[in-house]
Amino acid sequence: MRGGDRNLLMISGDATIAEGRQGAFYQMLQRFAPAWARVDIIVPRPTAVAATTLFENVFIHPSSTHKAFQWRHILQQGLLLNTERRYDLMTSHDYGWHYNGLGTWLLHRRIETPYVSEIHHVTGYPRSATIKEWIQGCLTRCYIRAISDQVAAFRVPNALELPNLLRSLRVPPEKILVLSSLYIDRNIFTPRPVAKQYDVVFCGRADSNKGVGILFQAVAAVARTRPSLTVLMRTSGHQEASWRRLAERLGIAARITWRNWVDTPAELASLYCASRMLVCTSYSEGGPRVTVEAMACGIPVISTPVGVMPELIEHGRTGLLVDWSPKSVAVAIDRLLSDPDTAEAIGVGGCQRVTGFDREVVVDQYAAAYRKLADASIAEAIRR
Repeated sequence: MRGGDRNLLMISGDATIAEGRQGAFYQMLQRFAPAWARVDIIVPRPTAVAATTLFENVFIHPSSTHKAFQWRHILQQGLLLNTERRYDLMTSHDYGWHYNGLGTWLLHRRIETPYVSEIHHVTGYPRSATIKEWIQGCLTRCYIRAISDQVAAFRVPNALELPNLLRSLRVPPEKILVLSSLYIDRNIFTPRPVAKQYDVVFCGRADSNKGVGILFQAVAAVARTRPSLTVLMRTSGHQEASWRRLAERLGIAARITWRNWVDTPAELASLYCASRMLVCTSYSEGGPRVTVEAMACGIPVISTPVGVMPELIEHGRTGLLVDWSPKSVAVAIDRLLSDPDTAEAIGVGGCQRVTGFDREVVVDQYAAAYRKLADASIAEAIRR
């Protein structure tokens, strides 16, 4: 990818890059950054600041205030940065209570830089786990309607679920930009001959939308006939303590190994390969990334029909789709454990299905689409 001559301002909800973590956002930027002269990223308050510059042309601007005041930090920091250079495009990672969206909208009104609203997933859609999620889902619908005339585009990561929602909210089709946010390094996430240590692996933050209550009830049901069943929970977050208590109440705590953050993508890939299956019981998702990573590693995936999963999983061939009932999940887990040949065939099918998510291809498409929007905004400014 050639060196860039455009400046990009990103409003992100991911503070891990400021903490020095080399997760998915870091991996994307490594490929994405060379398309731009400079990328400035405004992020929420991190647990600790370990990095403010990446790849020579990426500059991180973490907040020092509570997330509720992130909109003000975005406005103030954005105005300051705009005095130093002209930005050709802004992006806003919009979710939850839309602090990012409010700050970016206010900034757009002041500096008139075109912006893209990135809707990676809508909390509470297609299902809500809590009243809070239902309220946030309603707020997101109102937010989309309110800014539809203001944004250059809405970027969504799947071709069915979110475009259908946007169309129902009367977003013009030309403003719906489908760009995958799932990008994996196939040199890392690839099948490996690793001894199996776990029957089931769950990977994700500890939040209510993950549907872990469904997973644990399913595990409890399967464990009645499979006393050796083992589960790996690779998770961290504010609900982890309540999940541990739920495991105790259901009598499955001894079957679960808990693991927090892993240091490298290679270590995460090793955890997938050491498991017989990955299970996703989420009520709402944008990807989810972990299912695609696991599929790339050749292990079968069981998932509810969220995010991109209905597009990728052909039931029984590339994965297993389940509903939001513990019985459905338990039947799927038992099926894969009872029939290793079928499990292996599904793992192979899933691995073949996700070959199009190579990081280089997906991130290059992402950068090219945003460069095109930036060029269009410059052309429009010249015409004016």
